[in-house]
Amino acid sequence: MKNYKCAIFISDVGFGHMVRQRQIIFELLKQFNKISITIFHEKNMGILKKNFGNKINYVKNFNNIRLKKKPSGLLDLKITKKIFKSWKKNSEKFLKKNDVILSKFDFFISDLVPEISYYASINKKPCFSICHYTWDWFFNKIFKKDNPDIRTIRKYTNLSNKIYFPPLTHSKIIKGSNKVKNVNFIGNKFKKKKLKGKKSKILIMNNGTEVLSSKIKRIIPELFKMRDYEFYISTSKLGNKLKKKIFKNKHVHLIKNELKNSYNHIPRMNYIVARGGYNTITECLLSEKPTLLAEEKFNPEIKENLKSIKKTSFFEILKDRHWSPKIFKRKLKKFISDKKNFTKNRKNSLLLKNDGAKVIVSDIKRYLKNYD
Repeated sequence: MKNYKCAIFISDVGFGHMVRQRQIIFELLKQFNKISITIFHEKNMGILKKNFGNKINYVKNFNNIRLKKKPSGLLDLKITKKIFKSWKKNSEKFLKKNDVILSKFDFFISDLVPEISYYASINKKPCFSICHYTWDWFFNKIFKKDNPDIRTIRKYTNLSNKIYFPPLTHSKIIKGSNKVKNVNFIGNKFKKKKLKGKKSKILIMNNGTEVLSSKIKRIIPELFKMRDYEFYISTSKLGNKLKKKIFKNKHVHLIKNELKNSYNHIPRMNYIVARGGYNTITECLLSEKPTLLAEEKFNPEIKENLKSIKKTSFFEILKDRHWSPKIFKRKLKKFISDKKNFTKNRKNSLLLKNDGAKVIVSDIKRYLKNYD
């Protein structure tokens, strides 16, 4: 077999892109006898280095799409729109600057950096894109209308040789893309370790931009009163006074405020409270954990995620008004009561297969064999 050189471009927006590609890399190393892998990424590079060490190569690279968040963690629409106007110019500069480096690779994987599909196409090299939503769809929602740069992103994305979509992707996104292949979930593969104790265990986790910080802080005093449960909280910005109170009690625990650590806890819990991000939904579904998913204003992806899970029996939506301490207490207790004898309803849930990475790499392998 040929000694392939593969470049993987991972978006710096969010955590899920890195999680998917980590599983893809595991499969590439398993299925290819000879392969050299180089990661182009910045934000979560430390996690990848811990996983793969010197088995793969790393290029610290911030891709050209960036979302601006407010101090509250919510999406700043005004500044995000302003940043986006520089995308095309920045992507052209990037491709020109890195042409010599990129020319050495045999194929590309993108999750999702649109200009890489364009580069691969004009240089007659395969590019395989993996995504839950496409950037043209996202920015159409942000701008409320199409524009030339959004159309360019759509064109670039559709230059991919294959585009792989996991479950719960909006049908309009899939229909708007060529060369589509639907695959199963691409999630972490954690061991299902249980924590000791008879009390129900509830994980309350923040997201990477800490959008739930003030809301979680507001409900913690109410959690102190709920001694029939064990709470595990992953968040920051609590203040020393509140932290001291948490450390003094026996049923509310602070865990390391790191997304990887939070996801490690999901299989060990009975119930989850979290933002409705796609990766969180994936992990909770695969671990079969009933979850209260928080909405997020101004974010079209979260809005679409919450629409997509309405027919599954794993989830309920936590609206902004539910974060009032007493309302939260009632909501959580009712949710636990409703889900206490929870069993999967196959008519209202998904077939929970986590072999998306394996299927994608097998498909890429077949494609390359025919391409060569």
